[in-house]
Amino acid sequence: SENTFLKPEDIIEKLRIKNDQKENEISNFINEKNKQKIKNKNNFMLMKPVSMFNYFVICFLLVISLLSIIVIINNFYEINLTAFIVAIIIGIISMLTYNINSSKHTSLKDVFNNNLLSTIFNTSLIYNLVYDSIYEKLTFRYGFVQMPIIFILIFIGFVALISLLKYKNLINKLRG
Repeated sequence: SENTFLKPEDIIEKLRIKNDQKENEISNFINEKNKQKIKNKNNFMLMKPVSMFNYFVICFLLVISLLSIIVIINNFYEINLTAFIVAIIIGIISMLTYNINSSKHTSLKDVFNNNLLSTIFNTSLIYNLVYDSIYEKLTFRYGFVQMPIIFILIFIGFVALISLLKYKNLINKLRG
């Protein structure tokens, strides 16, 4: 009702203002996309390519992980089953949900180190919390030395493989 008695000049002025706002939104959107594209190109140029040596190291680490799993299965008497299963599940989730975009990603080694560190920290922390809640005691040697080493040996190959996949995916995303 308030626009009923507008003159044609007023209507044209309101349309021009709305059109200018839309044009500003479109130009801001295009500018943001261009800035993001330039940032992606700069990140892509800083990233080191994956070499054949990296593939060899990942295969070697996968063998270490598989052998460690076999040894742990055969010598499982010292580890609490409930705490171990919960920690392994948390470790797998942590390894898979690692955000490569918010960390250092100039080389595969940086991605691998960050992903392994966060995975082992989360896994060991959960294991220690569950173990302590069950037995109400946790020794330093067992909880903070022995179990993190076991988790490192179990996860090192799989973290390397996931890091490789995430790194290559980021390279492809930044390239395009």
